[in-house]
Amino acid sequence: MMQGRLTGGRCFQARLLFRQTQSICEDTIFKLVNQKIQLLMALALDVDWAPSTPPISEPHDYVTDVITYLTTTFISLQKLPSSIRENVPVAGFTLITEYYMEIFSGISGSGSSSSGSGGSSGSRRACRFNMYGICNLSCDLKALEHFAKAQAVPNLHNAFRNIRQIVDMLLTGKILDLSSQIKLEMRTNFKNTEESDKIASIGEMKRLVMILGNYKTLKRKEANILPIEVRNLSSRDVSNAMKRLKAKIRAMEKRGAS
Repeated sequence: MMQGRLTGGRCFQARLLFRQTQSICEDTIFKLVNQKIQLLMALALDVDWAPSTPPISEPHDYVTDVITYLTTTFISLQKLPSSIRENVPVAGFTLITEYYMEIFSGISGSGSSSSGSGGSSGSRRACRFNMYGICNLSCDLKALEHFAKAQAVPNLHNAFRNIRQIVDMLLTGKILDLSSQIKLEMRTNFKNTEESDKIASIGEMKRLVMILGNYKTLKRKEANILPIEVRNLSSRDVSNAMKRLKAKIRAMEKRGAS
């Protein structure tokens, strides 16, 4: 056998070591990107989401910083395997959505399924918000969605779907429509839903209750400045929506236990 040529056993060990090293490197990439995203998204906690000034027309600085960082990062990933090029953006944008949900609910996704109908104090202090703040959040989301659509990964913008649905529901005042939709889904799908999906669905509804509990109604004079298509939800609107959601949660939990 020629000197320097690997035997069958050594060749197998070399391939195994290479795969292990590759896996460690890939995990490190995900970890570092997510850590940087969390660091940049933490700046959203410094934003006043219940401002007294009219809605902004440009995204907040933290969004610009996130997009700038991700632009550079995605370029650096172009020579890596497709699993990295595609999964890093998906994981990153999903993390951004989860961070928004935590900011406004005060609880993480892992904690949302275990809290009561009214929620718990959760992992962080939730931000109070009004319709000015929701308009501003929509502006931030539009910038992120536009950036996501420009990437090579198909339908990447759908990673923001959960937070976008809540924002649109608040902007249009379709809280009662949401309650009706939940009622319909319960009637048609809940019996055949996997137990893990039932828990997740109930958990997200509980977190939505927590989010609505942090809503602050604008004064009439302030509401007059809102875009014509945006409705300033009254405290009664939100309170009634929360009651309906809590009733749905109790019904779902009862049905799931039976």
